[in-house]
Amino acid sequence: GLHREGTRSLEEAKALAAFIRQHPRMQLKGLYGHEGFFYGVPEEERAEKIDAMLTQLEEAREVLGKELKLWPGCTI
Repeated sequence: GLHREGTRSLEEAKALAAFIRQHPRMQLKGLYGHEGFFYGVPEEERAEKIDAMLTQLEEAREVLGKELKLWPGCTI
């Protein structure tokens, strides 16, 4: 990717969530994924990779807070 945003591991996500929750002017509302990183993936492999990314988002929500909304990002 272009390293513009986000985290790449659950540990990074937990650290970012803790940082956000320590600041009263910030609020963690949800988790965002961007399957646009799969543009170059052959079409027959794309659905499996997108499903894996969505599973990661769901697993992160289980750890970070079940109240968080999920935004799966763009659709390719």
